[in-house]
Parts: sequence; C-alpha cells; structure tokens
Amino acid sequence: MRHTGLYVNHNNLTGPIPAKIGNLVNLWQFNVSRNQLSGSVPNEIKNFVHLNYLNLSENEYLDKVVHEDMKQNQAAWRFLNEQGFVVP
Repeated sequence: MRHTGLYVNHNNLTGPIPAKIGNLVNLWQFNVSRNQLSGSVPNEIKNFVHLNYLNLSENEYLDKVVHEDMKQNQAAWRFLNEQGFVVP
C-alpha cells in the first residue's frame, strides 16, 4: 500500500472541510493548518485508518467539539485532543 499525504496548510482555504475527505481512507498525513477553515471537523476523518499525522490547528472552527465516534480512530483522536478538540 502506498502512503499518501495531503498538505494544504497556509493556503488561505475557507469554509468547512468537506465530509468527502473521508473517502481518502489511505491518507497517511493530513495538514490543513493555518487557513480560515470554519464549521465543524467532519466525523469522516475517523476513516483515516493509516493516519500518523494530523494538523487542523490555526483555523476558525465554530467549535472544538468532535463526534464521539472519532475516538474509534486512536491516532486521529490523539492529534485532535492535542489540538484542543473535545468530545461532548
């Protein structure tokens, strides 16, 4: 399997992260830091089963609450928790 990274940090991206991002199940690294992303973090990020790096910091999220299902992906949850995201 080939590991893939998506790095779009510091690109002035706006709006929410689309839920379709979860279709990239082989994503290994995902960095969208330092943009103006808003809305909520899509629960579909839990589909990144090979994740070893996730950075969503320095954006304009409406809240830092993620769905409880996110804890199913321990790597994603660890990175989110370190960046101040919580489960209600």
